[in-house]
Amino acid sequence: MAELLLELYSEEIPPQLQIGARDQLKQFFERSFEEESIKYKEILIYSSPTRLTLVAEGLAEKIKIESKEIKGPKVGSPEQILQGFIKAKNISQSDLIEKETEKGKFYFIKTAPKNILVEELLISMLPKALASISWKKSMKWSDHSLMWGRPLRSIYALFNGKKIAFQFDHLESSDEIIIEQDLDSKSKKIKNFKDYNSLLRSNNIVLDHNEREKIILKKINSTSKSKDYKEILNSKLLEEVVNIVEDPNVLLVHFNKEYLKIPQEIIISTLEKHQRYFPIFDSRGRLTNNFFVVANKKDEK
Repeated sequence: MAELLLELYSEEIPPQLQIGARDQLKQFFERSFEEESIKYKEILIYSSPTRLTLVAEGLAEKIKIESKEIKGPKVGSPEQILQGFIKAKNISQSDLIEKETEKGKFYFIKTAPKNILVEELLISMLPKALASISWKKSMKWSDHSLMWGRPLRSIYALFNGKKIAFQFDHLESSDEIIIEQDLDSKSKKIKNFKDYNSLLRSNNIVLDHNEREKIILKKINSTSKSKDYKEILNSKLLEEVVNIVEDPNVLLVHFNKEYLKIPQEIIISTLEKHQRYFPIFDSRGRLTNNFFVVANKKDEK
């Protein structure tokens, strides 16, 4: 069984656009695999601010198309119609079979069984998958015609350990993963999703958005228990911060108590909507002058 690994590397994509793209991409492949009768074990999709990644596991390397009968024109139809059918199906007149049906006698042809390589299907499927993503907000850049959520910089596509070569607008698929940190850019070839995930982790990138959420919640929970805080978390804010960090850490910060004289609705609104910080409440549910900041570890100051 084979593995499909697809990575779309771009400039930073806002959280809601990431979530929408993840859902659309997974739905496209589930539908397309079903339509093409491609068996698979599982489709997983992840995102970070700059990466949209899909891995399909347990894929068949080829599919067998069974022979089937295809109905053609009615016997006695004009010669022009018959010849059109013969040309469309790329057959000769000797391949035609006459069969009686409830509606009269018709011509039929019987196709031969054949095997189709899944790789060949993916070559045509992948550009369609990328084009199927509908962005709520998109942009063009440079002199390219591509409309994308944010500038798309690289497309990595690997099937069964081999690069899938295709073109999408101005970009050609690659077999190298790009890592950029501290203005330093490097690229590396990898063999499969396991190696890919290890490469990202070694560069302090947690690809799985679900894992990033667990890291954030675990650290907030640990601090809240030790400080006797009450956990009142805005779920929408949590979803947002999960998708704006790659290597999350939680910092406990405070502001001057004098600002607690301001109505708490203003403080909460400012922290959550403008700063993307989590306000903290004491064990009785009262607002404190503390808050949680979720940041990339490298960005902490």
